[in-house]
Amino acid sequence: MYTNFQTLQLLESIQIGFEFEFFSPFDRSDLAQMLSNTLGKNVIALESQDTNFPLDNNTYKIEPDFSGGLKMHEFVTAPQPYNEAIHTLYKVYNFIADRGYTTNRCGVHINMSVHGNEVKESTRNLNIFKFILGLNENKIYDLWPSSEQSKMQKVFKNSISYIYPKNRFLSEKVNAASISNPMDFKIPQTKYHGINFTKLKEGYIEVRYVGGVGYQSKKKESVELINLLGEHLITVLQNNRNYTEQELMSLNDILKTQKHYLDTVRTYESFVRSYPKIKLTVNLRENSQVIQTSFKLFRESLCDLLEYTEMDEGEINFDSDRNRLQVKYASIRSKFILEKIDFVWCRIESELSECSLTDCRVKGAFIKNSELFENNNVKYSLLEDCSFHDSCSNQISYTYLKNQNLTSVNGILTECIINRGIISTNSRVDNKTELISVNKDSSDLKK
Repeated sequence: MYTNFQTLQLLESIQIGFEFEFFSPFDRSDLAQMLSNTLGKNVIALESQDTNFPLDNNTYKIEPDFSGGLKMHEFVTAPQPYNEAIHTLYKVYNFIADRGYTTNRCGVHINMSVHGNEVKESTRNLNIFKFILGLNENKIYDLWPSSEQSKMQKVFKNSISYIYPKNRFLSEKVNAASISNPMDFKIPQTKYHGINFTKLKEGYIEVRYVGGVGYQSKKKESVELINLLGEHLITVLQNNRNYTEQELMSLNDILKTQKHYLDTVRTYESFVRSYPKIKLTVNLRENSQVIQTSFKLFRESLCDLLEYTEMDEGEINFDSDRNRLQVKYASIRSKFILEKIDFVWCRIESELSECSLTDCRVKGAFIKNSELFENNNVKYSLLEDCSFHDSCSNQISYTYLKNQNLTSVNGILTECIINRGIISTNSRVDNKTELISVNKDSSDLKK
């Protein structure tokens, strides 16, 4: 569990809680009783998810987790000291091996916080910027390659190793040594990353890299990950406001990259020189004078798009009436969330918000509050609070759809999980798709 006494002293200041996702042929009440016997705790079986259910050192819970379908369970513990937590992990892994199984829809969430005299800063005040700069995420992916490679897992565990200045001109104003305010930079802010920093307001980070088929057999890898991130968390909190030489070098590289992309869009002429394979229009007009006149209006949005996606060919139009970029014939694999863009005939592997898609090929994407028009092919993705227009030509497979109750879902659905909404009359849903609290427009739903 640890390699020396000094490391042990550090790790003993960590509190760890777990959320184990798994399947089992036993019903939830029986699992609760068996887990109670295994762990010597009072495990309560819940019929629905209850994030406010009170947990303590003697009371845990097991509840449904619909992201894996109707039959997936989530067993949740209270925070425990390091040594006790490792023993709990071993016991639960053995329990799942004996009485359950895991698939590519399953994961373990490890909730970590630091307490005691080892650090002066509260976990709640963690400098996320410094944490990311100093983290060797490649080492984590060596331990848990499924987080990066699994089609089903990846969308829930995006890399955190991307930082961008909020001000596009920051790279011209500062160097790494003079950086003083982490708030000047964009960092991952949604929960579907390898580390969910949104939990800091509750006093902990949620680690999400662990999971996949047979994760319960990987005790050694799980403990190594806990040790790696636990030590890193403590190290950052011990010196939360100052940066190491290596962290400053990483930041310098970020600023250099930022400066490069800024130079490519400084003027319309520099854009044309830098991106000869991208056709740029304004209101669908190719007139260079019109583009030059409007260029400053969308230059920063254009810079974001180019840097986040490393796009080097395709078509980009600026719709001045809607103040919105439209992208066509491009391959979009974004390192950061893309917002308020219309995509047509694109290949997309990205996180999108308030976008629209038409005739796109989508894989491993997290898409929220967006519109799917026609002829999209979506696989291994997460769609949250999206709208599906009347055409049923969208093909959606191996995807989790989390909808509002009155959302009308239109399309051809294969091996999906649909949580809430209304299936339209003309939709086709295969018998491997699971419907959770879903209504149908009519009894004529095609199968």
